[in-house]
Amino acid sequence: ELVIALCGPIGSPLHEVASAIEHMLVGTFDYEQCTKIRLSSLINEYASRVQKEIPTKAGFDKIQAQIDVGNDLREKYGASILAELAVNSIRLDREQHKTTTGAESYAPRRVCHIIDYIKNQEELDLLRMVYREMLYVVGVFSPLDQREENLKRKGLDPAQVYQLIDRDSGEEAKTGQTVRDTFPQCDFFLRMDS
Repeated sequence: ELVIALCGPIGSPLHEVASAIEHMLVGTFDYEQCTKIRLSSLINEYASRVQKEIPTKAGFDKIQAQIDVGNDLREKYGASILAELAVNSIRLDREQHKTTTGAESYAPRRVCHIIDYIKNQEELDLLRMVYREMLYVVGVFSPLDQREENLKRKGLDPAQVYQLIDRDSGEEAKTGQTVRDTFPQCDFFLRMDS
């Protein structure tokens, strides 16, 4: 069993890297299963816990709302809450594959859980504490001009792009995103130029 956590600045192709890792592990290395846990999906799922709604239409307002709700969830439940929810998802998957011969145990499986993607030190610390040598943290980076283009393809204008990039790299709030500080602590780095 592996746990791979991705980290990278906004606009980097993290989702594409997650899909490529999944394809490689299942297709080349015969893993039984590879699940992707998107923290943005958890933010959408738990937005009501902080009395917020996230727009359904993709674009700047949705991204901003997801960042706001993520920050509100961290403020209300602790800075590692999104990683805790990811850990719980993995735990639930394990429970489905528990054997009950005598004492309950968990049969070894060739599975991978890809956490897409962590944004702060507390999330990284929790995942390292829980999964230890099973965890690999991969930093995914694209040059600034490519990240800008990736965000513009989502329908954002240049001012919105720069606002998101600035916010993503390091917010002032203690419960905010601090990718700039978390990214250098990854185990491996992928530079995605094309």
